[in-house]
Amino acid sequence: MNRITRRDFLKLTSLGSLFMLNPSLFEVSSRRYFSSILIDKLPSNVIEIFQKVPHLRIDPRGYLCYIDETSDLLSRIPIIQTAWNKERMYPSDRLRMDMPWAIVLHWFGDRGGSDMKIDAYLRGFDDVRKIEDYETKTSAHFLVGDQSLKTALEGNGSISILQVQKPDQDGVPFLASHLRSLSLGSYHEGTQYFLKALYELRKETPAIRGGLIDFYERPNHDINSRTIGIEITGFDFDNPARYPSNQKIANVLGLVWALMIRYRIPAEYILGHNELQLNKPDPGKKFLALIRYLLGVYTLIQDNRNMNELVFGMFRSPNEDDSVAIAKYFKFVRHYLALVSIPQRVFEWEIWSGYWQSMQAIGNTPGEELPDSAMEHVAPLFDMEVDNPMAKFLEPPNHRGIDLVPKGNLNRLQNGLDVRLLYPGRCLFVGTGKGEHPGMQAIFRHRTVQGGEFISIYDGLKDVTNIKVNQLYPPKIKIGSVKSHQTWEKPFVHLGFAYASYWDYEYKFRTSLPMNVGRTWIMQRYMNPEAMIPDINQLGISIEQGAHYKMDKFGYPNKYDEPWFDIIR
Repeated sequence: MNRITRRDFLKLTSLGSLFMLNPSLFEVSSRRYFSSILIDKLPSNVIEIFQKVPHLRIDPRGYLCYIDETSDLLSRIPIIQTAWNKERMYPSDRLRMDMPWAIVLHWFGDRGGSDMKIDAYLRGFDDVRKIEDYETKTSAHFLVGDQSLKTALEGNGSISILQVQKPDQDGVPFLASHLRSLSLGSYHEGTQYFLKALYELRKETPAIRGGLIDFYERPNHDINSRTIGIEITGFDFDNPARYPSNQKIANVLGLVWALMIRYRIPAEYILGHNELQLNKPDPGKKFLALIRYLLGVYTLIQDNRNMNELVFGMFRSPNEDDSVAIAKYFKFVRHYLALVSIPQRVFEWEIWSGYWQSMQAIGNTPGEELPDSAMEHVAPLFDMEVDNPMAKFLEPPNHRGIDLVPKGNLNRLQNGLDVRLLYPGRCLFVGTGKGEHPGMQAIFRHRTVQGGEFISIYDGLKDVTNIKVNQLYPPKIKIGSVKSHQTWEKPFVHLGFAYASYWDYEYKFRTSLPMNVGRTWIMQRYMNPEAMIPDINQLGISIEQGAHYKMDKFGYPNKYDEPWFDIIR
């Protein structure tokens, strides 16, 4: 039986009063709020975001309204009109009713953060700028900031959510100037890689359509006339140093939720400016994936049938259980990000979002049952000390791992030297090596404490033990052995670490590497082993414990710094 807190009870009773006052505005369910059983298993960061999500609805006249947690009053979100909206409120300026609408997310591009006041953002909208071949003002429908609604409504000038356009009397928004025309040239030339990624995903799930496909395959009408624009204060959201605050993420989530319900907008019609205009980075690939993923989890912990259909409906089949559609949705979010981004960014996103922990909490999803690598100490690679590496990461420039050699006279090791698993993990591959090193290979999947997944690759093995693919193994287990070659006097193992999405979508399908592989390509897919093996007593590598080996802009080792993820505590 689910537990319900006193706070949740107050929320339920307050919403119940609102429903009695005006039932046409709300679809309140007895399971409207969090399931304690699921909440207990979600990452703490996700729980905090959900607790900050404002309870919003868009009324029949198109105005955004806020439900206070402790009140049965409905308050309207402030409207601060842009000049564009004041000048264009004619019937011909309404959003088109004959085509589906999309929600498009942008970052505003300001560097001021929460110090920026409303007037500064209005000046940004109202200043004349050149778009394509003409000068114009810009606009959006909403502006989202860092503050909670309760704080912002106290009138201190801070920004939570503002409606910056008045809708028409029947609630239909007027168009806003926030997007350029689509580049059909990129579509016909095959350079629209977001679109190519969707077509690739269609091979596995034919039902995938997506708002982006719809925009390109329909006649090239003005896309501003069928989109609702949301500007978000700040910039560079995909940079870990500039991740939006949890409150800002919660504000975006609450607003998107309200727009989807009011205007029946499916999740596949939530788009980014960068997807529609390739020379724009906003709002970031990782940020878009975060919103899509959080929207799915939030839908599961709310009992709203309309949102369930809007979010998971594209993946639902008549002869399949709903859990199949849910699993397909979350797999799509990560798979799409992996196709349009690089493995390093997917790893960062997994940590930021808590994706894998949420997948395990939800159940019946593509989550790996992996133990955190911090739960057990790193195992010794060999049963003896390690000498200085024969070759390090990117030394030589195309080297993707580290070559480790045991110390001492090894002539007595007639049968080879045992190689042991460093971290608890699941075996992904065992057999003839896929890389440039001769011999056998073993690959295992692991998870960091913060939730990012990576693989460890053991190359150049003489033989392997009876390890099996898809089985979980503890650290220190023997996975095989190495012995000296005719070319090298001492036995060594080539040890590599890579981001898990590189395995998922590239490496396991590849028999050989591209001939033009360089430093940048390697660093986008592989991790420096010296950052992944912190115990200098076990491996004999003279670096600071837990140090993260950084590279300069040319890809050369630069300096050591504190790691932003941990393999062991």
